[in-house]
Parts: sequence; structure tokens; C-alpha cells
Amino acid sequence: MATWEITSLYKKSAYEITFFTKEGKVLSREEGYRWGQFECDSDERPEVDLSETFEVDSDWELVELDDGCWADWEFPDGLTEEEQEEIETAYDDNHYEGLEELGWSQCDTEYYLGAPLKLTNKDTGEEFTENDPAVVEREVKPSVTLHPTAAWPFGNTDENAN
Repeated sequence: MATWEITSLYKKSAYEITFFTKEGKVLSREEGYRWGQFECDSDERPEVDLSETFEVDSDWELVELDDGCWADWEFPDGLTEEEQEEIETAYDDNHYEGLEELGWSQCDTEYYLGAPLKLTNKDTGEEFTENDPAVVEREVKPSVTLHPTAAWPFGNTDENAN
């Protein structure tokens, strides 16, 4: 069994979306991070398209989200500006507990890594990226055949210069 690590190659490409519910309404908070790292254990290389944004599933365990750099709220329809500000303030003051005090319950969290991605076998050190040589190499054939007509070497004497 090998341990596999997946990360983004570029900073500001990891994000977490946390969902909260109250009285049938759902709000979410997206937090962006400069770096994110997840791991899984598998006998085989995980099937991940390294050129596409990766929605982290339950096979992967969060190792680290590093250096948060943005946060955006998505509020349900019908909340007043005052209610939205109250939610933001409660979260800023006391994070999830602040929202719980307002009656909101955390119900789900999703994680994403933006492409391009790097997959590493932590046991062997082998790394895979979107430019992985695992793509079958094609024989490249020229589309034009050249037929030289001049004799070699070309004359480079002064008598040929005009």
C-alpha cells in the first residue's frame, strides 16, 4: 500500500466551501488558500485528471490548507443586509461557534484543488503532473521531403563575391 499526495502547482488554488443550514435555508462560506495538501492510501495510482480542478472526495484526507487569502459568503435569498452582517460578524468573532449561537448548523464541507495538479507517491518519491510522459509517444513524420539541389560545399571564395 502506498501513500499518495495531491497538491496544486500554483498558489491560491486550494479552497474549502463550508455549508450551514437554519430553518430550511442554506448559506456557504468559501475560503481560499495559497496551498493545500491531501493524502490517500492506495495499492494503485489514483485516477485523477491532473489538468482539471479536483473535487476532493472521501478517499482523500486533508493534511493542510495553508495561508488563507480570501473568503466569500453566499447567502440565501431573503436575508436582509443586517442579517448578513450579523452572520459575518458572528463568524469573525467566534467562527463556527458564533454561527451556532445564531442558530446555524454546519452541514457539509467540500474541498477543491485548482489545476494543474501534482500527484506524488510519498513512498517512492515519484511525481506526476499534467505533462506526464505517460502519454503515448507518436512518431513525428515530416510533411515535406527536402531534395537538396546545390552542391556542397557552397563556394566561399572571393572570386564568387560580387
